[in-house]
Amino acid sequence: MKSMTSESRAMATRCFKVLVSTLLLVSLSPSSALIGNSSLPDYRLMRDLFDGYNPAVCPKSSADEPVEGAMDYVLMSVNNVDEKEQVIAINGWLILSWTDAFLQWDPALYEDIDMIVIPSKKIWLPDIAFENSVDNLFLDVERFAATVSSDGTVNFLPGGPITLLCPLNLTNFPFDVQICSIDIVSWTTPERAMKYKLGSFTKDLLVENGQWNIADLNASYIAFTDDGETFSEVFLHIMLQRKPLYQAMNTILPVVMMSFLNLAVFRLPPDSGEKVSLSITVLLAYAVWLLMMSSITPTTSDNLPLVETFITLFMGVSTISVFVTVFIIRLNHGDDSTPVPQWMKTLFCVRCGRTARSSSAKQLDSTDSTDSLGSTDSAETVTWKMMAQAADRVAFYTILAVTVIMLLTATGIIGCKSAYQPASFK
Repeated sequence: MKSMTSESRAMATRCFKVLVSTLLLVSLSPSSALIGNSSLPDYRLMRDLFDGYNPAVCPKSSADEPVEGAMDYVLMSVNNVDEKEQVIAINGWLILSWTDAFLQWDPALYEDIDMIVIPSKKIWLPDIAFENSVDNLFLDVERFAATVSSDGTVNFLPGGPITLLCPLNLTNFPFDVQICSIDIVSWTTPERAMKYKLGSFTKDLLVENGQWNIADLNASYIAFTDDGETFSEVFLHIMLQRKPLYQAMNTILPVVMMSFLNLAVFRLPPDSGEKVSLSITVLLAYAVWLLMMSSITPTTSDNLPLVETFITLFMGVSTISVFVTVFIIRLNHGDDSTPVPQWMKTLFCVRCGRTARSSSAKQLDSTDSTDSLGSTDSAETVTWKMMAQAADRVAFYTILAVTVIMLLTATGIIGCKSAYQPASFK
C-alpha cells in the first residue's frame, strides 16, 4: 500500500513538471506574442496577402496575358579587366519591376499602408540568369528584400560584384577600346509567362577606374526560340577605353629607349672589350620585356598586340647587332700581313677611303692619296683596324635608319588604328 502511494506521488510530480514546462513554452512562444499584435494593420495585411499565396505560381492577371516586367541596370564600378583570362569584374545592381496580381490590397482597409517590404523568398521572382558569368549563373537573391505597392507593383533590386567573360581585342594595346557585355536571360520563364520591357543602363553612381574610362553604355533586347518556347534576353554593352599613360610610360617608352641602345654598341671602340657584352645585354633586355608582355596578354593567335610585334622586330635588330659586333671585332683583330679583300673595301668604300686617306696623309702626297684611291699602293695602307672602324660607322647609320623607320611605322600604324576605333555606340 505504501509502495503504491509513493508511486502515485512520483507520477503526480512528473505530471506537474510536464504541465509547468508546457505552460512556460506556450507563454514564451512567438504565437502568444502575436495574439496581442493581430490587430496591427501590418500584421493583418501580411496575413491576408499570403493566405493561400504560392511563390511558385507566376502571378498573371489572366491566362492569356503575360506579366509585364521592366529591367534596368545601374553600373557602380569596373573593378578589374583581366587581359590574360579575358574576363571583366564589375559591380552594380539590377532594377526589376513587375505587377503581381496576387499582391494587391486596398490601403483604406489597412490604415493607408501603401507599401510594404517583403523578404524575396516569400514572393514569386523571375528566374534571371547571367549567361556569360564566370562565377555564379544566378544572383544570391535571398539576401535582398522586395518592395510591394498596393497596386501589386513589385520592385526588386538584386546586385553585387560579378565576373563576366569578355573577349578582348588587344591589337591596339595600350590605345585600345574594348566592348564587354552583360548577357541577362530569362532562364526558364518564357515570354508567354513574363515579357520584359527594356529600361535604362546608367552610370550615374559610377566610381572612376584608374585604368579604364567608361566611354559609352548601350542596351539591346532580343527574343529567341528554344524547344518551341520564346525567351527574352537582354544585352547590356559597356564600351571601355583604356587610359594609355601608365602603359605608355612603363611599356612603350622603355622599348624606344632600348632601341637606341643598339646604336651605342657601334660607338664603342672595337678595342674596348665591351661591345659584345653591351649588345647581348640589350638583347636580353628585349627578351625580358617580351616575356613581360606575354604574361599580360592572352595566349591566342587571333589578335597579337602591335606593340608585342614591334618588340619582336626590335629584338631581331638587336640579334643582328650582336652578329655585326662580333664581325667588327673579328675585323679589328685581323692579321695585317693579310691584305684586305677588294670586295670588303668596295662594301665600305666611302668610309674606308676616308679612313685610309686620313691615316696615310703623313706618308703620301695629297695628290697621290686622292687619285689612287682604288690603286694597289692605297690598298696596302688599308689595315684591318681601319676596316673595323669603317664597319662600325656603316653599322651605326644603318641601325639608326632601321630604328627610325620602324618607330615611325609603328607610330603611324597604331595611330591610324586608334583613330578609327569607335568612341561611342552611335
